[in-house]
Amino acid sequence: MYRFFGKIFLFTSLVISLVSCIEIVEEVTLQDDGKGKIDFTINLSQGKTKLSSIMLMDSINGYKVPSIEQVNYELDKIKMLAEKTNGIHNVNLNRDFNEFIFDFHCDFDSIESLNHFISQLKIKNTLDASLMPEQNHFQYDVKSKTYYRNTNYLIAKGHGELKNADKAAFVNAKYIAITRFESPIKSVSNQSANISPNKKATMLKVNVQDLIKETENISNKIILTK
Repeated sequence: MYRFFGKIFLFTSLVISLVSCIEIVEEVTLQDDGKGKIDFTINLSQGKTKLSSIMLMDSINGYKVPSIEQVNYELDKIKMLAEKTNGIHNVNLNRDFNEFIFDFHCDFDSIESLNHFISQLKIKNTLDASLMPEQNHFQYDVKSKTYYRNTNYLIAKGHGELKNADKAAFVNAKYIAITRFESPIKSVSNQSANISPNKKATMLKVNVQDLIKETENISNKIILTK
Protein backbone atom coordinates (compact mmCIF):
# COMPACT_ATOMS: atom_id res chain seq x y z
CA MET A 1 0.00 0.00 0.00
CA TYR A 2 2.96 2.25 -0.06
CA ARG A 3 1.88 3.64 -3.40
CA PHE A 4 -1.33 4.94 -1.81
CA PHE A 5 0.85 7.45 -0.04
CA GLY A 6 3.10 8.39 -2.94
CA LYS A 7 2.49 12.07 -2.31
CA ILE A 8 3.11 11.69 1.40
CA PHE A 9 6.37 9.93 0.62
CA LEU A 10 7.45 12.77 -1.65
CA PHE A 11 6.96 15.03 1.35
CA THR A 12 8.61 12.78 3.90
CA SER A 13 11.57 12.10 1.63
CA LEU A 14 12.44 15.79 1.95
CA VAL A 15 12.68 15.61 5.72
CA ILE A 16 13.19 11.96 6.61
CA SER A 17 16.92 12.51 7.17
CA LEU A 18 15.94 14.61 10.19
CA VAL A 19 13.46 12.09 11.61
CA SER A 20 14.71 9.45 14.03
CA CYS A 21 12.25 6.78 12.93
CA ILE A 22 9.52 6.17 10.39
CA GLU A 23 7.05 3.29 10.62
CA ILE A 24 4.88 2.12 7.74
CA VAL A 25 2.10 -0.32 8.57
CA GLU A 26 -0.03 -2.25 6.07
CA GLU A 27 -2.97 -4.14 7.59
CA VAL A 28 -5.20 -6.35 5.46
CA THR A 29 -8.20 -8.17 6.90
CA LEU A 30 -9.61 -10.80 4.53
CA GLN A 31 -12.83 -12.79 4.83
CA ASP A 32 -13.19 -16.29 3.39
CA ASP A 33 -15.39 -14.94 0.58
CA GLY A 34 -12.71 -12.47 -0.56
CA LYS A 35 -14.21 -9.33 0.92
CA GLY A 36 -12.17 -7.34 3.39
CA LYS A 37 -10.60 -4.10 4.46
CA ILE A 38 -7.20 -2.46 4.37
CA ASP A 39 -5.52 0.12 6.57
CA PHE A 40 -2.27 1.78 5.56
CA THR A 41 -0.46 4.04 8.00
CA ILE A 42 2.67 6.18 7.85
CA ASN A 43 3.78 7.16 11.35
CA LEU A 44 6.31 9.98 11.66
CA SER A 45 5.39 10.93 15.22
CA GLN A 46 8.87 10.39 16.64
CA GLY A 47 10.06 13.31 14.55
CA LYS A 48 7.01 15.55 15.01
CA THR A 49 8.90 18.41 16.69
CA LYS A 50 11.39 18.70 13.84
CA LEU A 51 8.69 18.20 11.23
CA SER A 52 6.56 20.99 12.72
CA SER A 53 9.50 23.34 12.37
CA ILE A 54 10.24 22.20 8.83
CA MET A 55 6.65 22.81 7.76
CA LEU A 56 7.19 26.49 8.53
CA MET A 57 10.11 26.67 6.10
CA ASP A 58 10.07 27.30 2.35
CA SER A 59 12.81 24.77 1.56
CA ILE A 60 15.34 22.50 3.24
CA ASN A 61 18.50 20.83 1.96
CA GLY A 62 17.69 22.15 -1.50
CA TYR A 63 14.18 20.63 -1.51
CA LYS A 64 10.91 22.56 -1.68
CA VAL A 65 8.75 21.98 1.40
CA PRO A 66 5.06 21.58 0.47
CA SER A 67 2.45 23.39 2.51
CA ILE A 68 -0.18 21.55 4.55
CA GLU A 69 -2.71 22.74 1.98
CA GLN A 70 -0.73 21.14 -0.84
CA VAL A 71 -0.38 17.84 1.01
CA ASN A 72 -4.09 17.83 1.86
CA TYR A 73 -4.97 18.55 -1.78
CA GLU A 74 -3.05 15.48 -2.98
CA LEU A 75 -4.50 13.30 -0.23
CA ASP A 76 -8.02 14.46 -1.09
CA LYS A 77 -7.45 13.34 -4.69
CA ILE A 78 -6.55 9.85 -3.46
CA LYS A 79 -9.64 9.73 -1.24
CA MET A 80 -11.97 10.87 -4.01
CA LEU A 81 -10.53 8.35 -6.45
CA ALA A 82 -11.07 5.55 -3.95
CA GLU A 83 -14.67 6.63 -3.41
CA LYS A 84 -15.29 6.49 -7.18
CA THR A 85 -13.81 2.99 -7.58
CA ASN A 86 -16.36 0.19 -7.91
CA GLY A 87 -16.12 -2.28 -5.06
CA ILE A 88 -14.41 0.18 -2.69
CA HIS A 89 -16.44 1.46 0.28
CA ASN A 90 -16.15 3.24 3.64
CA VAL A 91 -13.14 5.25 2.55
CA ASN A 92 -11.44 7.25 5.26
CA LEU A 93 -8.17 9.16 5.13
CA ASN A 94 -6.99 10.62 8.42
CA ARG A 95 -4.19 13.13 8.47
CA ASP A 96 -2.77 14.36 11.76
CA PHE A 97 -0.31 17.21 11.26
CA ASN A 98 0.30 17.48 15.00
CA GLU A 99 1.55 13.93 15.45
CA PHE A 100 2.37 13.47 11.73
CA ILE A 101 0.44 10.24 11.39
CA PHE A 102 -1.36 9.54 8.11
CA ASP A 103 -3.83 6.67 7.76
CA PHE A 104 -5.84 5.39 4.79
CA HIS A 105 -8.73 2.95 5.26
CA CYS A 106 -11.22 1.32 2.92
CA ASP A 107 -13.38 -1.78 2.63
CA PHE A 108 -13.27 -3.79 -0.58
CA ASP A 109 -15.71 -6.23 -2.17
CA SER A 110 -12.90 -8.27 -3.69
CA ILE A 111 -9.14 -8.32 -4.11
CA GLU A 112 -9.76 -7.33 -7.73
CA SER A 113 -11.43 -4.10 -6.56
CA LEU A 114 -8.42 -3.29 -4.43
CA ASN A 115 -5.99 -3.95 -7.27
CA HIS A 116 -8.12 -1.85 -9.61
CA PHE A 117 -7.93 1.07 -7.23
CA ILE A 118 -4.12 0.79 -7.18
CA SER A 119 -4.06 0.74 -10.98
CA GLN A 120 -6.30 3.80 -11.14
CA LEU A 121 -3.92 5.69 -8.91
CA LYS A 122 -1.24 5.19 -11.52
CA ILE A 123 -3.47 6.01 -14.47
CA LYS A 124 -4.69 9.22 -12.87
CA ASN A 125 -1.09 10.34 -12.33
CA THR A 126 -1.58 10.43 -8.58
CA LEU A 127 1.94 9.02 -8.52
CA ASP A 128 4.81 8.28 -10.87
CA ALA A 129 3.68 5.43 -13.15
CA SER A 130 7.26 4.18 -13.47
CA LEU A 131 7.26 3.34 -9.75
CA MET A 132 4.31 0.94 -10.06
CA PRO A 133 5.02 -2.68 -11.01
CA GLU A 134 2.72 -3.90 -13.79
CA GLN A 135 1.09 -6.65 -11.79
CA ASN A 136 -1.45 -7.30 -9.05
CA HIS A 137 -0.15 -6.75 -5.55
CA PHE A 138 -2.81 -8.95 -3.97
CA GLN A 139 -4.50 -12.16 -5.07
CA TYR A 140 -6.95 -14.52 -3.44
CA ASP A 141 -8.34 -17.83 -4.69
CA VAL A 142 -11.62 -18.52 -2.89
CA LYS A 143 -11.76 -22.20 -3.83
CA SER A 144 -8.27 -23.11 -2.65
CA LYS A 145 -8.37 -20.45 0.10
CA THR A 146 -4.93 -19.24 -0.96
CA TYR A 147 -3.83 -15.63 -0.51
CA TYR A 148 -0.89 -14.09 -2.34
CA ARG A 149 0.91 -10.92 -1.36
CA ASN A 150 2.91 -10.18 -4.51
CA THR A 151 5.94 -7.90 -4.84
CA ASN A 152 7.15 -5.07 -2.67
CA TYR A 153 6.05 -1.46 -2.83
CA LEU A 154 9.56 -0.48 -3.76
CA ILE A 155 10.63 3.13 -3.95
CA ALA A 156 13.89 2.48 -5.76
CA LYS A 157 13.59 5.29 -8.28
CA GLY A 158 12.56 7.94 -5.78
CA HIS A 159 15.19 6.67 -3.36
CA GLY A 160 17.87 6.87 -6.06
CA GLU A 161 17.15 10.55 -6.60
CA LEU A 162 17.77 11.44 -2.95
CA LYS A 163 21.05 12.72 -1.62
CA ASN A 164 23.28 10.19 0.13
CA ALA A 165 22.69 11.82 3.51
CA ASP A 166 18.94 11.46 3.02
CA LYS A 167 19.21 7.85 1.85
CA ALA A 168 20.95 6.91 5.08
CA ALA A 169 17.85 7.83 7.06
CA PHE A 170 15.98 4.84 5.65
CA VAL A 171 18.18 2.55 7.74
CA ASN A 172 15.81 3.11 10.67
CA ALA A 173 12.57 3.00 8.67
CA LYS A 174 10.38 -0.06 9.25
CA TYR A 175 7.69 -1.65 7.08
CA ILE A 176 5.18 -3.86 8.88
CA ALA A 177 2.75 -6.02 6.91
CA ILE A 178 -0.08 -7.61 8.91
CA THR A 179 -2.71 -9.90 7.39
CA ARG A 180 -5.73 -11.27 9.27
CA PHE A 181 -8.06 -14.06 8.15
CA GLU A 182 -11.34 -15.73 9.17
CA SER A 183 -9.85 -19.21 8.82
CA PRO A 184 -6.67 -20.54 10.44
CA ILE A 185 -3.42 -20.38 8.47
CA LYS A 186 -2.12 -23.71 7.21
CA SER A 187 1.20 -22.50 5.78
CA VAL A 188 3.17 -19.44 4.66
CA SER A 189 5.89 -19.21 2.02
CA ASN A 190 7.82 -16.33 3.56
CA GLN A 191 9.87 -17.81 6.38
CA SER A 192 10.22 -14.39 8.02
CA ALA A 193 6.48 -14.21 8.61
CA ASN A 194 5.32 -14.68 12.18
CA ILE A 195 2.01 -16.48 12.71
CA SER A 196 -0.21 -15.48 15.63
CA PRO A 197 -1.05 -18.02 18.39
CA ASN A 198 -4.62 -18.41 17.07
CA LYS A 199 -3.19 -18.96 13.55
CA LYS A 200 -5.50 -16.36 12.05
CA ALA A 201 -2.96 -13.61 11.47
CA THR A 202 0.55 -13.19 10.16
CA MET A 203 3.05 -10.36 10.46
CA LEU A 204 6.19 -9.40 8.55
CA LYS A 205 8.48 -6.66 9.84
CA VAL A 206 11.31 -5.56 7.58
CA ASN A 207 13.64 -2.64 7.11
CA VAL A 208 12.64 -0.27 4.31
CA GLN A 209 16.28 -0.04 3.24
CA ASP A 210 16.28 -3.82 2.72
CA LEU A 211 13.11 -3.57 0.63
CA ILE A 212 14.76 -0.97 -1.55
CA LYS A 213 17.85 -3.12 -1.99
CA GLU A 214 15.62 -6.18 -2.53
CA THR A 215 17.53 -8.14 0.10
CA GLU A 216 14.22 -8.60 1.94
CA ASN A 217 10.65 -8.76 0.69
CA ILE A 218 7.07 -8.92 1.93
CA SER A 219 5.87 -11.31 -0.76
CA ASN A 220 3.98 -14.23 0.74
CA LYS A 221 1.80 -17.17 -0.26
CA ILE A 222 -0.59 -17.99 2.56
CA ILE A 223 -2.70 -21.15 2.44
CA LEU A 224 -5.68 -21.28 4.76
CA THR A 225 -7.34 -24.28 6.34
CA LYS A 226 -10.42 -25.44 4.43
